[in-house]
Amino acid sequence: MKVESAVINVIMYDEETKEMTIEFWNKIAFIYEGVPKKLYDEFLEASSIGQFFHRKVKDKFTFRKGE
Repeated sequence: MKVESAVINVIMYDEETKEMTIEFWNKIAFIYEGVPKKLYDEFLEASSIGQFFHRKVKDKFTFRKGE
């Protein structure tokens, strides 16, 4: 889903694998593993996507660079 953020362009979630993909405006994407669906839903509803990312996602999950 495309989001309104100065840093993040798109956030996607795969319920089957519990992976959340975050694509930044520079077109670099990272895939975060083991993300609960509830956290993804809260992320989309956050008043500040960037602040939520730094508080609840960054350095909290195993991740890899997307393609």
